[in-house]
Amino acid sequence: MTHFQNISSQESNTTLTNASKRDNSLDAAKGLLILMVVYAHCFTEGVLHDFFFSFHMAAFFVISGITAAISQAYHRPIWKSVRKIVRAFVVPYLFFEALGILQELIRNGFSQTWKGLAYNTLTLRCNNIVDWFLGTLLFAKLFALVLNKGLRKSLTQPTANFIYLLGSAVLMIVSVLIPKTTPFPVFILRRVLIANGFIAIGMVLEPLIRRERLLFGIIAFSGAFVLSLLNPGFADINELRFGLPWVFFGAALLGSYGVIQIGKRIGFSPLLWLGKNSLIIMGTHIPILLLLRFASNDTAPKLWNRALDFVLILVLEIPIVWLINRFAPFLIGKPRRRTVS
Repeated sequence: MTHFQNISSQESNTTLTNASKRDNSLDAAKGLLILMVVYAHCFTEGVLHDFFFSFHMAAFFVISGITAAISQAYHRPIWKSVRKIVRAFVVPYLFFEALGILQELIRNGFSQTWKGLAYNTLTLRCNNIVDWFLGTLLFAKLFALVLNKGLRKSLTQPTANFIYLLGSAVLMIVSVLIPKTTPFPVFILRRVLIANGFIAIGMVLEPLIRRERLLFGIIAFSGAFVLSLLNPGFADINELRFGLPWVFFGAALLGSYGVIQIGKRIGFSPLLWLGKNSLIIMGTHIPILLLLRFASNDTAPKLWNRALDFVLILVLEIPIVWLINRFAPFLIGKPRRRTVS
């Protein structure tokens, strides 16, 4: 624990020195991950689909824990932290849900009532399927905040970190092992506890995960690929499908570590742009995909159609990202741009 405390202290000093600098390696990792998300939704089967699904969402949760550790988010006063978390996720969730409702109305008319659409949004059943991630991350971060604040009131930071990591890992394992057929509130709780487990790994082990070890990262990435072959078509945190639990955990951890390490070496501009705007792309790519399929009247797209969808989504995201960042950043939890007179 002393060794870990020394590493944490060194990393914290580095963070304070470079507080104004954004970690490009994490943006590069998120850029890779959002490409995997879009690919896996366009190509809904195959070896690469199963590989990406085995870790891509877990890695986003791990990175969320890492950024919380870097920013010292859980050292702020609790109500200030709660407001920051809620502001960062509630408005984007509602905005992306509105896009989901809009594409639903365009494709299917009023096959659902407004009451039904609102019910989906409020209960995290979601009209835009990828919004499960935002809703889950919101409650997982609030859970992590309360748990950390409680532990650090009476324990030293290294001890609190150890108990938080151990307790979160146990809750995550239990949530995976519970049978899928559970009441929907329990279903949501399981998602939150699984997300919190990966957040805890990122937050507590941040100094070790971020220490540059490219060879280890490549080996881990390769290991995740091998494990994904043993669990085809199963890994899906949204639907709580895990197949072989030990394979799910192994692939999720190895893949997350691997993509973060690889991100340290391939930080070219387009990838960084994707990473910095991964939230927008996460929330908008499914409505775009469904509308493209609706426009082409293609219910069973062939391989070339899927490839075209993938390219078109990335192209269409360019003006969408620009418009949101330029005119309505508050929709994704960012402050409005201030004009200097």
